[in-house]
Amino acid sequence: MVDMLRQGVATTRKVHRCYGCNLGIPKGADAFSVVLVDMGRAFTIYWCMRCEIESIVNGPGVIDAIDSLVVQATKYIKEQGDARSGHLTPWE
Repeated sequence: MVDMLRQGVATTRKVHRCYGCNLGIPKGADAFSVVLVDMGRAFTIYWCMRCEIESIVNGPGVIDAIDSLVVQATKYIKEQGDARSGHLTPWE
């Protein structure tokens, strides 16, 4: 089961991928982040502020999106494994 540890706006310390648009979020930019834990492993998912604002204005909002994301992330992790085991290629 995936648990959410925290969510909120964070300033990135390195380049990340936006979960919404799949574009890069530059180092030092503000981004909405969600920290999740599954099977003892923590991972963080980021949205650029544009995608976050669009999800609030045009969609169900980030809280409903997080619920959907947790289900998708759990399925993906179970299917793909993780980067440390060599089953998942990390982003460049």
